[in-house]
Amino acid sequence: MPRLPLQDLIIHKDTPLLTLELQNAALDTPKETVETYIFTDTIRHHFTEVLETVALGRGQGYWVEAEYGSGKTHFLATLTALLSDFSDALWNNVSDDEIRRYQSRLKDRRLFPVILSLRGEASADASSSRTLMDVLLEKGFRLALKRAGLENRVRLTMAQDLIKWYEGQSAADKVAIDTFIQQKTGSSVFELVENDDQEVIAQHLNAYLAEKQVQALITTSVKDRLAGIYRQIISQGYAGVLIIIDEYEGWANIHVNNLEARAKDEDLLETLGFLLFKEHGLAVHTIVASQSARPAKLHGGQEGDRFVNLPLLASQDEHDYDIIASRRVRGLNPQRFPEITDYYRFYQQS
Repeated sequence: MPRLPLQDLIIHKDTPLLTLELQNAALDTPKETVETYIFTDTIRHHFTEVLETVALGRGQGYWVEAEYGSGKTHFLATLTALLSDFSDALWNNVSDDEIRRYQSRLKDRRLFPVILSLRGEASADASSSRTLMDVLLEKGFRLALKRAGLENRVRLTMAQDLIKWYEGQSAADKVAIDTFIQQKTGSSVFELVENDDQEVIAQHLNAYLAEKQVQALITTSVKDRLAGIYRQIISQGYAGVLIIIDEYEGWANIHVNNLEARAKDEDLLETLGFLLFKEHGLAVHTIVASQSARPAKLHGGQEGDRFVNLPLLASQDEHDYDIIASRRVRGLNPQRFPEITDYYRFYQQS
């Protein structure tokens, strides 16, 4: 009996999107993102490396080294979607059986996702004194909290901590502080709060504290501030925090000749990917994506890698691209499985 032509055995899928917007793909259209993701052997290994760490309640940093067009955004978006939503409605769309088995182990490990793309931030920062920490708080945490409806429940900045300190003072002390700030600004604290002039309030609260030689117990170090933010988020019902930093190479390039700025960036990443768990036991999972390799400082040493390397479509895995592309554009016709089996057996035995 003649075999059917191949065109009757294969179905053509919808043309995939060539570019994805990370936040939208991860949080706005997670079902489509997960449903269309192809797991090769290498990618499955990368996923299980991350999922296993989350399941164990540990913290870790990961460095996704990937060239343009290697599927980095889809990789990050799928991971983010799966780690922030453990519902059947999402996980039933996972095409890989080994990955899908993690759902039951992760059901009590929902992470709070913070997504920061540094695309464009490098040029915007070229003449600015903003640090990577500033951008992470402003463009990462602040937007994530707003999306989750938690912007009024988590304090991110020293200014917010100072305002909280002010709110806890006695009525008599508040009058003294209000009078001081009114004289300096022409506005009351209430008016400044209404106008969301937090930095102005903080500046004058600091001036008041200096004049009165009073010390407010406000966190100043990067590590302690991040730990404080983490604990506030955990109090809202999350089991950990997932931080995605994309397009890191462009940001790093503007500091290539500025050793001090580069060191601060690497210190921040080391804190996020290693120290917060190592020293405080905090389940912070940080994934940085870049076209370039991780800095030497983040390789680690006897205590283990600060950032575990997760290369996508590296030289030894170049065939992954062919597998992914072929599965994204065509599939097998389920109504022709008997004929497909005949084809397979014929060529297997040939």
